Amino acid sequence: MLLDWDALDDDALFPDTDPLDLLLARANGRHVAQVFIGGRKVVDDGHVLGVDAPALQAELLARMRAALAADGSHRDWRGTVQALVEDLAPFYRHGHFGGCCG
Repeated sequence: MLLDWDALDDDALFPDTDPLDLLLARANGRHVAQVFIGGRKVVDDGHVLGVDAPALQAELLARMRAALAADGSHRDWRGTVQALVEDLAPFYRHGHFGGCCG
C-alpha cells in the first residue's frame, strides 16, 4: 500500500512527530494512493480498479429503496436515522472529531 504522506501530514506542526503515531491517528481511505496485490495494482489514486463505483452505488441504492418499499420498514429506518442525526449533530457541529478539540 502506498499512502499519500503529503496529504496525511499536510498540517504538521512538529518535525519530530512519530510517523507511526501519525499514521495510526489520522490515516484513512483518502490517504491511500495505490495498493498492489501479488504485483498487480488494484487501487490507483484512491480508486479501486475494475469496479464501476457509481454504478455499484446506484444499484445498491435502487435495491435498498425497493426493499424498503416492499416491506414498509422505511418508517422504522427514518426514525432511526433521525435519532442518529439528533444525537450526532451537536458533536460534529462543534468540531469534536478527528482526535482534536477537547
